[in-house]
Amino acid sequence: MPFNQNKQIISRIITLFSFYKRKLAFILLCLVVFTAASIAYPLLNKMLIDDGVLKQDFTTVCIIVAMMLGTIILSSLAEMLKEFLRADIASGIHQKLVKDAFDSFLRVDITYFTKKNSAEMLNDLTTDIGNLNKICDNSVFFVVTQLLTFCGGIVGLFVIDQRLAMLVFLFIPVKYLCVHYFSNRQKKQFNVLLNFITSFGHWFGDSLNGIKDIRLFGIQNKMQDEAAKQVFSVANAQRKVTILQSMNLCSEVFFIHSLEAILLLTGAYFILDNSLTMGSLFAFISYSMQVLDPISAVLNIKFLLSGIIPSAERYFLLLDNSSERCEQGGREPVPEFYELAFKNVSFAYGDKYVLKDANFTVGQGEKIAIIGQNGAGKSTVFSLIERFVKPNQGIIALNGKDISEYDLQKYRASFSAIGQDSFLFNRSVLENLCMSVSYPEDNLIERIKECGLQELQMASSVGENGKQLSGGQRQKIFLARALLRNTSWYLFDEATSNMDTESENRLLDLLHTTLKEKTVLMIVHNMSLLQHFDSIIHITGDGTIRQYASYKEVVQCEPTFFETAS
Repeated sequence: MPFNQNKQIISRIITLFSFYKRKLAFILLCLVVFTAASIAYPLLNKMLIDDGVLKQDFTTVCIIVAMMLGTIILSSLAEMLKEFLRADIASGIHQKLVKDAFDSFLRVDITYFTKKNSAEMLNDLTTDIGNLNKICDNSVFFVVTQLLTFCGGIVGLFVIDQRLAMLVFLFIPVKYLCVHYFSNRQKKQFNVLLNFITSFGHWFGDSLNGIKDIRLFGIQNKMQDEAAKQVFSVANAQRKVTILQSMNLCSEVFFIHSLEAILLLTGAYFILDNSLTMGSLFAFISYSMQVLDPISAVLNIKFLLSGIIPSAERYFLLLDNSSERCEQGGREPVPEFYELAFKNVSFAYGDKYVLKDANFTVGQGEKIAIIGQNGAGKSTVFSLIERFVKPNQGIIALNGKDISEYDLQKYRASFSAIGQDSFLFNRSVLENLCMSVSYPEDNLIERIKECGLQELQMASSVGENGKQLSGGQRQKIFLARALLRNTSWYLFDEATSNMDTESENRLLDLLHTTLKEKTVLMIVHNMSLLQHFDSIIHITGDGTIRQYASYKEVVQCEPTFFETAS
């Protein structure tokens, strides 16, 4: 990833702390207190050995031990307060990350949901938020502490013995190269692990969605083999990360003990030469650790960021793309429906055009049937009208004005729709009917009767996406939900699918009663229903559209119509 892009992402990560400046100031104060105590402790230890134990002065020993105890208590209190504040910040940032992500899902371009399944999206989001929240880990604040102790440790080294200090400084580049090597390897391996986790989430969600077909086609053994390979890939990548972490830790332990051995050997020589005291040697060793440990901490931050930055990039990309592309435009209020017109509209998925220079008009109160072969572009026409996608060329006009000039939410509130993928939430029948809107009770009862929903208990749960209902019952709820909005025009995408003959006839009756004065566009597969519509739009499948004024005109103009359109 380019340096400037990394820099921008890190800058955005830092802005997450902008609401916690006061708490961060208190945390910094706690870190300073904790660091001061850590720096003072070796000096007190030196005094304890040289001025107390070796001189056999028990009073001095008691005083110094009391001072050491006070230092421990002070540092412990500072650490507890720091942890309390850190946990509070971590909780707040986590809540913000989850809320912002959900808000973005509500606004993200609808095509985003065609690229990933729900399990994959949840897996990615959980991983990304978990990694982003690591900025509140002790690791980050530990680095600040280490940097402060590094400065104090250097002063301590030179105050005690400049000769040993130079010896420690000779080890610093060796320690740096060692940690740097493992840090880079860990970064690469962590990116591999992240990719395997994402791949596994996609595979797992896809498998769960197709569990019924897996059983019907008897491919459980094949899927079990795939699962074993997926799990092995993730586990093996995790194993390699763990091994690298262990190797890094082992190298650090070896390095530290080697330095301690050299310092003890050299220090012992200076003690025998009467140029260094026993207490000074042990204090020096403590300070040398305070100088060397921060090197690991700072370089390990690079490894920590290597796990955070890919997740942050993906998370911020979601936020940056959260505004629907079709939402850009004016904020014109939406008038009453008069006319909807496609004017030379072309639309393509990639290089494949499903509409080419499409032209048709829908007048006020008209009942329009839309027919065509599967994949011809019928649902695409609805997606264009609903502003989930935007034409490549041409305009769609409502009352003579481009629909993109209208306020998006108010525009969508002007019509009601039933889609192929309309969804039922895992709530009661009543909640799925009203969709958080309060309707008059008499209006609600009337719609329930019109759509034949008396058989259902309004307080009963429909299950996940209506799994506890039949296909016909789901369609009735969708229909009643659309009618309750009482808009001036309606979009019905295969509203009669899964309906029995009685329910289908009820819908046709509604076209001539409740919906008599309304404008209705309906995608139809049952050719026998076409006689109930004012005009018919045939999407041929080669990108062209033909509009017929009546059912008779269709029969006259295209004798083979039913074969090509069914």
